[in-house]
Amino acid sequence: MPEEEKLPSERLDETAEGWYKAKHRRMSDPEVKAINAIPISTCPWCESQFVREAKGYTSAGIRRYVCLDCKKTFTPLTGTLMEGHKIPVSEWLEFLLHLFEFHSTVTSARDNRNAATTGRYWLGKLFIALSGYQDGIMLSGRVYIDETYFPVYPSDFVHNTDGSRLRGLSRNSISVSCATDGVHKILIATGRGKPDAERTWLAYGSHILPGSTIVHDGENSHSVLLKRIPGLREEIHTTEETRGLPDRENPMDPINDFHRLAKLFMRAHGAYSREHIQDWLNVFSMMSNPPFDRKAKIRELLKRVMEMRIRLKYRDFYKKKHL
Repeated sequence: MPEEEKLPSERLDETAEGWYKAKHRRMSDPEVKAINAIPISTCPWCESQFVREAKGYTSAGIRRYVCLDCKKTFTPLTGTLMEGHKIPVSEWLEFLLHLFEFHSTVTSARDNRNAATTGRYWLGKLFIALSGYQDGIMLSGRVYIDETYFPVYPSDFVHNTDGSRLRGLSRNSISVSCATDGVHKILIATGRGKPDAERTWLAYGSHILPGSTIVHDGENSHSVLLKRIPGLREEIHTTEETRGLPDRENPMDPINDFHRLAKLFMRAHGAYSREHIQDWLNVFSMMSNPPFDRKAKIRELLKRVMEMRIRLKYRDFYKKKHL
């Protein structure tokens, strides 16, 4: 039908359809090739090593395989966090880029024309993919360490017997131990209130290499690190010494700046579940650590997601209260 003969409603429908297709593209050829290139050595159903290519492909062009033992068919994504993957990876890329830019999952979903529930589901997958992400991060040289604090929900506040609020670094704050050597960074939640020596050790002990120098504010609990890490040295700058100094003159600025960014990120997700605070910290750690090229970071993350042999179905995710 000629353009001039179309009704306004027809033009509107075409515009909406074009807009939707632009935001929900089919998988591209490079994406299909990347998925088909994932090496297959075992069956995701029974873990048999006797597998071979099956006849035919999915409608998207994804290669099928068959297990010679259990006789079930599968694709490279079966049994991974990307199983049931119908939306192109380009949607995932936008979702991740929005996280890097401190967007909330709500605004990201709105921009991508996805339901908010989809964004939370993707976030749940990301949390699983990044579980244990910080385990292998090692810090060396001059390592700046300090704790920062995030509030618990008001409904979870602990009060004095007379009903008044606790003062200071109380059980109404969640402690997060942070450290950086200028390149690598860690953020470990240690529970409510000011951490003692054992919680400090659990947070930092496996991440700081022997012979390093910790730069800190003289917090007593940090002394456990000097006792247990061979050859560890210290450089102390107390709060009284650094209070009021401009950032460029403050010797603790590298860790203070890291705190500022972490709080900015968490504020962007102000409704986050405190039960999942470590998951959120893992996301921020991934954003803050090498590789610093966004494309390389996303490639690394997508590889981790696609190769992780864990299923998370949409309906299972929403059986429980998440995030």
